[in-house]
Amino acid sequence: MLHVAPRHAEAPIPEHVVMSLVALLLGTMLALFLRSRLSVDRPGGAQQVAEMLLTNPLSFGIRDLLDENVEHGGRRFIAFTGTISIFVLLANLLGVVPLFSSPTGEK
Repeated sequence: MLHVAPRHAEAPIPEHVVMSLVALLLGTMLALFLRSRLSVDRPGGAQQVAEMLLTNPLSFGIRDLLDENVEHGGRRFIAFTGTISIFVLLANLLGVVPLFSSPTGEK
């Protein structure tokens, strides 16, 4: 049998990995919550915030940034860029919550 000994026996899983998984779970729960509340006729506050992240009148949404910086077919990267952006946002916001640390701040 193969046995891999942890580097630190008192904490075999690094804290930034655990916090990354927490951010992943929060993002998944947020996506499932928003998916059930999407409406064309009566958009809620959370849907309006999500739409503002995608595109907005001030031209600093994800779609606008891709159109400006990627020459051909930048819009095919909206899902990937949006997913990474939301993960980094949630990961950084975890550092504000007491007893949590930001996984992106690990040295």
